[in-house]
Amino acid sequence: RLGRASGRAASLRLREARWVAGAARAHRASLPAVAARASRLRREGWHVGDLALLGLLDPHEGPARERWAVRRGEVLALQEALNPAWTVPETLDKRRFAAACARHGIPTPPLAAVLERAGGRRATAAGWARALAERAPAEAVVKPASGELGVGVRVLRREGPGARDAAGRRWSWDGLAADLARARHEAYVVQPRLRPCAELRRLSGSDVLQCLRIVTLLDERGRAEVLYAALRISASAAVVDAFRAPGSGATGNLIARVEADGTLATPVAVAPGGYGLVRVAVHPATGAVLAGRAAPGWEAARALALRAAEAFTPLRTAGWDVAPTDHGPVVVEGNAWWGATGDPDGALLPVRDALRRAAAARSPATAGA
Repeated sequence: RLGRASGRAASLRLREARWVAGAARAHRASLPAVAARASRLRREGWHVGDLALLGLLDPHEGPARERWAVRRGEVLALQEALNPAWTVPETLDKRRFAAACARHGIPTPPLAAVLERAGGRRATAAGWARALAERAPAEAVVKPASGELGVGVRVLRREGPGARDAAGRRWSWDGLAADLARARHEAYVVQPRLRPCAELRRLSGSDVLQCLRIVTLLDERGRAEVLYAALRISASAAVVDAFRAPGSGATGNLIARVEADGTLATPVAVAPGGYGLVRVAVHPATGAVLAGRAAPGWEAARALALRAAEAFTPLRTAGWDVAPTDHGPVVVEGNAWWGATGDPDGALLPVRDALRRAAAARSPATAGA
Protein backbone atom coordinates (compact mmCIF):
# COMPACT_ATOMS: atom_id res chain seq x y z
CA ARG A 1 0.00 0.00 0.00
CA LEU A 2 2.84 2.39 0.87
CA GLY A 3 4.53 1.48 -2.40
CA ARG A 4 1.39 2.34 -4.39
CA ALA A 5 1.03 5.65 -2.56
CA SER A 6 4.67 6.48 -3.23
CA GLY A 7 4.22 5.59 -6.88
CA ARG A 8 1.16 7.85 -7.19
CA ALA A 9 3.05 10.72 -5.57
CA ALA A 10 5.97 10.27 -7.96
CA SER A 11 3.59 10.16 -10.93
CA LEU A 12 1.92 13.37 -9.75
CA ARG A 13 5.27 15.14 -9.40
CA LEU A 14 6.25 14.04 -12.90
CA ARG A 15 2.95 15.26 -14.33
CA GLU A 16 3.33 18.61 -12.58
CA ALA A 17 6.87 18.94 -13.92
CA ARG A 18 5.56 18.33 -17.44
CA TRP A 19 2.88 20.99 -16.99
CA VAL A 20 5.46 23.50 -15.82
CA ALA A 21 7.82 22.71 -18.69
CA GLY A 22 4.96 22.86 -21.19
CA ALA A 23 3.83 26.22 -19.83
CA ALA A 24 7.34 27.63 -20.19
CA ARG A 25 7.35 26.65 -23.86
CA ALA A 26 3.77 27.82 -24.52
CA HIS A 27 4.27 31.21 -22.86
CA ARG A 28 7.84 31.64 -24.15
CA ALA A 29 9.03 32.20 -20.62
CA SER A 30 11.97 30.96 -18.63
CA LEU A 31 11.53 27.67 -16.82
CA PRO A 32 12.67 29.13 -13.45
CA ALA A 33 10.11 31.95 -13.70
CA VAL A 34 7.26 29.53 -14.46
CA ALA A 35 8.41 27.14 -11.75
CA ALA A 36 8.49 29.98 -9.21
CA ARG A 37 4.90 30.93 -10.08
CA ALA A 38 3.80 27.32 -9.87
CA SER A 39 5.44 26.93 -6.46
CA ARG A 40 3.81 30.07 -5.04
CA LEU A 41 0.35 29.29 -6.37
CA ARG A 42 0.56 25.67 -5.25
CA ARG A 43 1.22 26.93 -1.72
CA GLU A 44 -1.99 28.96 -2.04
CA GLY A 45 -3.91 25.77 -2.77
CA TRP A 46 -4.02 25.72 -6.57
CA HIS A 47 -3.81 22.51 -8.59
CA VAL A 48 -1.09 22.72 -11.24
CA GLY A 49 -3.46 21.38 -13.91
CA ASP A 50 -5.85 24.27 -13.24
CA LEU A 51 -2.95 26.73 -13.32
CA ALA A 52 -1.95 25.39 -16.73
CA LEU A 53 -5.48 25.39 -18.13
CA LEU A 54 -6.22 28.96 -17.02
CA GLY A 55 -2.87 30.35 -18.15
CA LEU A 56 -1.91 31.34 -14.62
CA LEU A 57 1.61 29.97 -15.05
CA ASP A 58 2.44 32.71 -17.56
CA PRO A 59 4.89 35.08 -15.76
CA HIS A 60 3.75 37.98 -17.99
CA GLU A 61 -0.05 37.62 -18.17
CA GLY A 62 -0.61 35.35 -15.17
CA PRO A 63 -0.78 38.11 -12.51
CA ALA A 64 -3.64 39.84 -14.36
CA ARG A 65 -5.48 36.52 -14.76
CA GLU A 66 -5.28 35.94 -11.02
CA ARG A 67 -7.79 38.78 -10.63
CA TRP A 68 -10.57 36.75 -12.27
CA ALA A 69 -9.48 33.19 -11.49
CA VAL A 70 -11.42 31.25 -8.87
CA ARG A 71 -9.68 28.39 -7.13
CA ARG A 72 -11.55 25.16 -7.72
CA GLY A 73 -10.52 23.76 -4.33
CA GLU A 74 -12.18 26.65 -2.49
CA VAL A 75 -15.40 26.30 -4.47
CA LEU A 76 -15.51 22.57 -3.77
CA ALA A 77 -14.89 23.19 -0.06
CA LEU A 78 -17.82 25.63 0.00
CA GLN A 79 -20.04 23.07 -1.73
CA GLU A 80 -19.01 20.53 0.88
CA ALA A 81 -19.92 22.96 3.63
CA LEU A 82 -23.35 23.65 2.10
CA ASN A 83 -24.44 20.22 0.87
CA PRO A 84 -25.36 17.68 3.59
CA ALA A 85 -23.21 14.61 2.96
CA TRP A 86 -26.17 12.24 2.83
CA THR A 87 -27.74 14.16 -0.08
CA VAL A 88 -24.69 13.95 -2.35
CA PRO A 89 -24.95 10.31 -3.57
CA GLU A 90 -28.37 11.05 -5.06
CA THR A 91 -26.63 13.14 -7.72
CA LEU A 92 -23.31 11.29 -7.95
CA ASP A 93 -24.88 7.90 -8.73
CA LYS A 94 -26.77 8.02 -12.01
CA ARG A 95 -28.99 5.13 -10.93
CA ARG A 96 -30.19 6.98 -7.84
CA PHE A 97 -30.41 10.25 -9.77
CA ALA A 98 -32.75 8.73 -12.37
CA ALA A 99 -34.97 7.31 -9.62
CA ALA A 100 -35.09 10.64 -7.79
CA CYS A 101 -35.97 12.54 -10.98
CA ALA A 102 -38.78 10.05 -11.64
CA ARG A 103 -40.18 10.63 -8.14
CA HIS A 104 -40.15 14.40 -8.62
CA GLY A 105 -41.39 14.40 -12.22
CA ILE A 106 -38.15 15.87 -13.55
CA PRO A 107 -37.57 14.89 -17.21
CA THR A 108 -34.32 12.93 -17.55
CA PRO A 109 -33.07 10.26 -19.97
CA PRO A 110 -34.76 6.95 -19.05
CA LEU A 111 -32.75 3.91 -18.01
CA ALA A 112 -32.97 1.17 -20.62
CA ALA A 113 -30.70 -1.07 -18.54
CA VAL A 114 -28.40 -0.98 -15.52
CA LEU A 115 -25.23 -3.05 -15.66
CA GLU A 116 -23.95 -4.05 -12.22
CA ARG A 117 -21.14 -6.44 -11.38
CA ALA A 118 -22.17 -9.90 -10.23
CA GLY A 119 -19.51 -12.49 -9.52
CA GLY A 120 -16.17 -12.43 -11.29
CA ARG A 121 -15.29 -10.55 -14.45
CA ARG A 122 -16.29 -13.39 -16.77
CA ALA A 123 -19.71 -13.87 -15.16
CA THR A 124 -20.24 -10.11 -15.07
CA ALA A 125 -19.39 -9.75 -18.77
CA ALA A 126 -21.73 -12.59 -19.72
CA GLY A 127 -24.62 -10.98 -17.83
CA TRP A 128 -23.89 -7.58 -19.32
CA ALA A 129 -23.78 -9.00 -22.86
CA ARG A 130 -27.23 -10.52 -22.40
CA ALA A 131 -28.62 -7.27 -20.99
CA LEU A 132 -27.17 -5.19 -23.83
CA ALA A 133 -28.45 -7.57 -26.50
CA GLU A 134 -31.94 -7.58 -25.01
CA ARG A 135 -32.36 -3.99 -23.84
CA ALA A 136 -29.97 -1.57 -25.54
CA PRO A 137 -31.93 0.99 -27.63
CA ALA A 138 -31.29 1.37 -31.36
CA GLU A 139 -29.07 4.34 -30.46
CA ALA A 140 -27.66 4.14 -26.96
CA VAL A 141 -25.36 5.88 -24.53
CA VAL A 142 -23.53 3.75 -21.98
CA LYS A 143 -22.14 5.70 -19.01
CA PRO A 144 -20.32 4.73 -15.83
CA ALA A 145 -22.91 5.06 -13.05
CA SER A 146 -20.56 7.26 -11.03
CA GLY A 147 -18.56 8.79 -13.86
CA GLU A 148 -17.76 12.42 -14.59
CA LEU A 149 -16.27 14.63 -17.33
CA GLY A 150 -17.48 12.19 -19.97
CA VAL A 151 -14.91 9.56 -18.96
CA GLY A 152 -15.87 6.08 -20.13
CA VAL A 153 -18.96 7.20 -22.08
CA ARG A 154 -19.82 5.08 -25.15
CA VAL A 155 -22.20 6.23 -27.89
CA LEU A 156 -23.51 3.20 -29.79
CA ARG A 157 -25.78 2.26 -32.67
CA ARG A 158 -27.21 -1.26 -32.86
CA GLU A 159 -25.96 -3.08 -35.91
CA GLY A 160 -26.66 -6.76 -36.54
CA PRO A 161 -25.76 -8.92 -33.52
CA GLY A 162 -23.89 -6.08 -31.84
CA ALA A 163 -23.21 -2.37 -32.11
CA ARG A 164 -20.97 0.21 -33.74
CA ASP A 165 -19.45 3.00 -31.63
CA ALA A 166 -18.99 6.68 -32.53
CA ALA A 167 -15.46 5.99 -33.78
CA GLY A 168 -16.82 3.44 -36.26
CA ARG A 169 -15.57 0.37 -34.41
CA ARG A 170 -17.78 -2.71 -34.65
CA TRP A 171 -18.48 -4.61 -31.41
CA SER A 172 -20.17 -7.89 -30.66
CA TRP A 173 -22.22 -7.73 -27.47
CA ASP A 174 -19.79 -10.19 -25.85
CA GLY A 175 -16.79 -8.09 -26.87
CA LEU A 176 -18.34 -4.83 -25.71
CA ALA A 177 -19.41 -6.30 -22.38
CA ALA A 178 -15.96 -7.76 -21.79
CA ASP A 179 -14.36 -4.40 -22.59
CA LEU A 180 -16.69 -2.60 -20.18
CA ALA A 181 -16.01 -5.17 -17.45
CA ARG A 182 -12.24 -4.69 -17.78
CA ALA A 183 -12.58 -1.04 -16.74
CA ARG A 184 -12.60 -0.04 -13.08
CA HIS A 185 -16.23 1.11 -13.05
CA GLU A 186 -18.53 -0.86 -10.78
CA ALA A 187 -21.70 -0.20 -12.77
CA TYR A 188 -23.01 1.42 -15.95
CA VAL A 189 -26.32 2.88 -17.04
CA VAL A 190 -27.67 2.39 -20.55
CA GLN A 191 -29.87 5.18 -21.90
CA PRO A 192 -31.37 6.09 -25.27
CA ARG A 193 -29.28 8.63 -27.11
CA LEU A 194 -30.74 12.14 -27.11
CA ARG A 195 -30.10 14.75 -29.80
CA PRO A 196 -29.63 18.47 -29.32
CA CYS A 197 -32.35 20.82 -30.49
CA ALA A 198 -32.28 21.91 -34.12
CA GLU A 199 -30.89 25.34 -33.26
CA LEU A 200 -27.90 23.83 -31.46
CA ARG A 201 -27.31 21.42 -34.34
CA ARG A 202 -27.18 24.36 -36.76
CA LEU A 203 -24.97 26.35 -34.42
CA SER A 204 -22.38 23.63 -33.85
CA GLY A 205 -22.80 21.38 -36.87
CA SER A 206 -22.89 18.47 -34.43
CA ASP A 207 -25.35 15.85 -33.20
CA VAL A 208 -23.50 15.56 -29.88
CA LEU A 209 -25.84 16.37 -27.00
CA GLN A 210 -24.92 19.83 -25.70
CA CYS A 211 -25.94 21.05 -22.27
CA LEU A 212 -26.45 24.21 -20.34
CA ARG A 213 -24.64 24.00 -17.01
CA ILE A 214 -26.92 25.90 -14.63
CA VAL A 215 -25.59 26.47 -11.10
CA THR A 216 -28.23 26.98 -8.44
CA LEU A 217 -28.27 27.91 -4.77
CA LEU A 218 -31.10 27.40 -2.29
CA ASP A 219 -31.72 30.00 0.37
CA GLU A 220 -32.60 29.00 3.93
CA ARG A 221 -36.29 28.81 2.99
CA GLY A 222 -35.63 26.40 0.12
CA ARG A 223 -36.09 28.90 -2.71
CA ALA A 224 -33.70 28.48 -5.61
CA GLU A 225 -31.81 31.08 -7.59
CA VAL A 226 -29.46 30.76 -10.56
CA LEU A 227 -25.92 31.80 -9.69
CA TYR A 228 -24.28 31.09 -13.02
CA ALA A 229 -25.00 29.43 -16.34
CA ALA A 230 -22.95 28.47 -19.38
CA LEU A 231 -23.56 26.61 -22.60
CA ARG A 232 -21.13 23.87 -23.62
CA ILE A 233 -20.80 23.90 -27.40
CA SER A 234 -19.47 20.95 -29.36
CA ALA A 235 -16.51 21.93 -31.54
CA SER A 236 -14.44 18.75 -31.65
CA ALA A 237 -14.60 15.05 -32.45
CA ALA A 238 -15.39 14.22 -28.81
CA VAL A 239 -18.59 12.20 -28.27
CA VAL A 240 -19.48 14.40 -25.26
CA ASP A 241 -19.76 18.15 -24.77
CA ALA A 242 -17.36 18.29 -21.80
CA PHE A 243 -14.95 21.24 -21.78
CA ARG A 244 -12.33 19.64 -19.56
CA ALA A 245 -10.83 16.17 -19.82
CA PRO A 246 -8.72 14.38 -17.20
CA GLY A 247 -5.01 14.58 -17.93
CA SER A 248 -5.16 16.51 -21.20
CA GLY A 249 -6.95 19.51 -19.68
CA ALA A 250 -9.34 20.12 -22.59
CA THR A 251 -11.55 18.40 -25.15
CA GLY A 252 -11.54 21.11 -27.83
CA ASN A 253 -15.12 22.14 -27.11
CA LEU A 254 -16.26 25.68 -26.30
CA ILE A 255 -18.05 27.13 -23.30
CA ALA A 256 -20.06 30.36 -23.30
CA ARG A 257 -21.49 32.09 -20.25
CA VAL A 258 -25.21 32.86 -20.40
CA GLU A 259 -25.83 36.50 -19.54
CA ALA A 260 -28.73 37.72 -17.39
CA ASP A 261 -30.76 38.49 -20.53
CA GLY A 262 -30.33 34.93 -21.84
CA THR A 263 -27.74 35.76 -24.51
CA LEU A 264 -24.32 34.17 -24.88
CA ALA A 265 -21.13 35.92 -23.91
CA THR A 266 -18.13 35.38 -26.19
CA PRO A 267 -17.20 31.69 -25.72
CA VAL A 268 -13.79 30.54 -24.62
CA ALA A 269 -11.68 27.60 -25.67
CA VAL A 270 -8.36 26.30 -24.50
CA ALA A 271 -5.47 27.84 -26.43
CA PRO A 272 -4.04 25.62 -29.21
CA GLY A 273 -0.98 24.81 -27.11
CA GLY A 274 -3.17 23.71 -24.21
CA TYR A 275 -2.15 26.52 -21.82
CA GLY A 276 -4.59 29.36 -21.20
CA LEU A 277 -8.01 30.36 -22.49
CA VAL A 278 -8.79 32.19 -25.72
CA ARG A 279 -12.00 33.87 -26.83
CA VAL A 280 -13.76 32.44 -29.89
CA ALA A 281 -16.10 34.85 -31.69
CA VAL A 282 -17.46 32.38 -34.28
CA HIS A 283 -17.84 28.62 -34.31
CA PRO A 284 -14.73 27.13 -35.97
CA ALA A 285 -16.72 24.60 -38.03
CA THR A 286 -19.94 26.40 -38.95
CA GLY A 287 -18.84 30.03 -38.88
CA ALA A 288 -21.86 30.89 -36.75
CA VAL A 289 -21.52 34.07 -34.72
CA LEU A 290 -21.78 33.05 -31.06
CA ALA A 291 -21.52 36.17 -28.90
CA GLY A 292 -24.85 37.95 -28.39
CA ARG A 293 -26.90 35.03 -29.70
CA ALA A 294 -29.84 33.90 -27.56
CA ALA A 295 -28.94 30.73 -25.70
CA PRO A 296 -31.04 27.93 -27.26
CA GLY A 297 -33.91 26.87 -25.04
CA TRP A 298 -32.74 29.10 -22.20
CA GLU A 299 -35.97 30.08 -20.45
CA ALA A 300 -37.37 26.55 -20.32
CA ALA A 301 -34.00 25.12 -19.25
CA ARG A 302 -33.65 27.74 -16.51
CA ALA A 303 -37.13 27.01 -15.18
CA LEU A 304 -36.41 23.27 -15.15
CA ALA A 305 -33.11 23.74 -13.29
CA LEU A 306 -34.86 25.83 -10.62
CA ARG A 307 -37.54 23.15 -10.27
CA ALA A 308 -34.90 20.44 -9.93
CA ALA A 309 -32.99 22.49 -7.35
CA GLU A 310 -36.06 22.82 -5.15
CA ALA A 311 -37.01 19.17 -5.63
CA PHE A 312 -33.60 17.98 -4.45
CA THR A 313 -33.64 20.01 -1.24
CA PRO A 314 -31.83 19.98 1.22
CA LEU A 315 -29.02 19.90 -1.35
CA ARG A 316 -28.10 23.59 -1.24
CA THR A 317 -26.04 24.07 -4.39
CA ALA A 318 -25.75 22.02 -7.57
CA GLY A 319 -24.72 22.27 -11.18
CA TRP A 320 -27.52 20.98 -13.40
CA ASP A 321 -26.69 19.80 -16.92
CA VAL A 322 -29.83 20.62 -18.88
CA ALA A 323 -30.01 19.64 -22.54
CA PRO A 324 -32.29 21.66 -24.84
CA THR A 325 -33.92 19.15 -27.19
CA ASP A 326 -36.63 19.46 -29.83
CA HIS A 327 -39.02 17.96 -27.26
CA GLY A 328 -38.11 20.33 -24.44
CA PRO A 329 -35.35 20.52 -21.85
CA VAL A 330 -34.04 17.36 -20.16
CA VAL A 331 -31.92 17.20 -17.00
CA VAL A 332 -29.05 14.94 -18.01
CA GLU A 333 -27.14 15.17 -14.73
CA GLY A 334 -27.12 16.89 -11.39
CA ASN A 335 -23.74 17.64 -9.84
CA ALA A 336 -23.37 18.26 -6.12
CA TRP A 337 -19.66 18.81 -6.80
CA TRP A 338 -19.67 21.16 -9.77
CA GLY A 339 -16.42 22.47 -11.14
CA ALA A 340 -15.71 26.16 -11.73
CA THR A 341 -14.20 26.53 -15.20
CA GLY A 342 -12.38 29.82 -15.60
CA ASP A 343 -14.36 32.82 -16.75
CA PRO A 344 -12.00 35.57 -17.99
CA ASP A 345 -14.73 38.19 -17.44
CA GLY A 346 -14.62 37.52 -13.71
CA ALA A 347 -18.22 36.29 -13.56
CA LEU A 348 -17.30 33.44 -11.21
CA LEU A 349 -16.14 35.84 -8.49
CA PRO A 350 -19.70 36.77 -7.38
CA VAL A 351 -20.59 33.06 -7.49
CA ARG A 352 -17.78 32.27 -5.07
CA ASP A 353 -18.82 35.20 -2.88
CA ALA A 354 -22.45 34.04 -2.80
CA LEU A 355 -21.32 30.59 -1.68
CA ARG A 356 -19.16 32.16 1.00
CA ARG A 357 -22.11 34.16 2.34
CA ALA A 358 -24.40 31.13 2.28
CA ALA A 359 -21.85 28.99 4.11
CA ALA A 360 -21.28 31.69 6.72
CA ALA A 361 -25.02 32.12 7.30
CA ARG A 362 -25.92 28.47 7.80
CA SER A 363 -28.32 27.86 10.65
CA PRO A 364 -27.28 25.37 13.37
CA ALA A 365 -29.87 22.92 12.05
CA THR A 366 -28.49 23.10 8.52
CA ALA A 367 -24.91 22.83 9.71
CA GLY A 368 -25.72 19.63 11.53
CA ALA A 369 -27.60 18.01 8.66
